[in-house]
Amino acid sequence: MKYLIFFIFFTNLFSKEILGEIDKFNLPLFNLNNIEARIDTGAKTSSIHATKIEIIENKYVKFLVLGKYQFLEPIYKIQEVKSSNGQKSKRVFIKNKIEIFDKDYEIILSLNDRKNMKFPLLIGRKKKKKGFIVDVSKQNL
Repeated sequence: MKYLIFFIFFTNLFSKEILGEIDKFNLPLFNLNNIEARIDTGAKTSSIHATKIEIIENKYVKFLVLGKYQFLEPIYKIQEVKSSNGQKSKRVFIKNKIEIFDKDYEIILSLNDRKNMKFPLLIGRKKKKKGFIVDVSKQNL
């Protein structure tokens, strides 16, 4: 019986796709490719660098992604988020698609000014529930 449990554990472990701690992703709805991202197992949600965030009638949000591409998207939700330094702020969230290993997945992104962060895209642990493992010793898988 213990060999069966061992086999099931390792079969499930190795059937999952592996992401590096730092990796590149496509956001096809934004027509953006090879955006460098940090996979953060401590962060609950995902976030993208956005500026000039303007809420329109509490239904839509207009914003710049990566400082140069303007979008108008429906608001998924507005929620208070606590950052890694403990500060709380209200953030706008949108639904989008992310391409990982040639497959599209839905992702919820908070819009946040990440100019002081090393990576414009942060992938939080909610996205990893889709069956991915993070190997922090790897990059750009």
